[in-house]
Amino acid sequence: DGYAAHYRDGLMEQVAANRGMPIVDCMIATPYADLGTWVTVESLLTGVVQACRVTDIPHPHDRQSIIDRGIVVEFGFANIDEMCNLSYAGQEPPRACPVRLLIGTTEIRVARRTPHFYATRIDLY
Repeated sequence: DGYAAHYRDGLMEQVAANRGMPIVDCMIATPYADLGTWVTVESLLTGVVQACRVTDIPHPHDRQSIIDRGIVVEFGFANIDEMCNLSYAGQEPPRACPVRLLIGTTEIRVARRTPHFYATRIDLY
């Protein structure tokens, strides 16, 4: 389990277009999976579960900072209402949107280790 941040309106769609990827219902960025991978994201706030495509990954310079903040996914703006109960970008910090990320049969769990987070992969099957 970890937290979800989000992109501003239209940015994830722009990233998809730049990468030659079609627009799909749920597009995310994550440091834990490769581009084009389909993952399952469960909102621990709203209970909604979605299949999401990895449309973006963090720049190598930003990757560790994202992991250290406990962020496991960044949603496109189109998904923030359903997954995070947010109506506009920047309304709440990522810790206001707890999520569970599943990659195949592996769950990504993030735990607090002062002052940073660390991720553990848990094989479910």
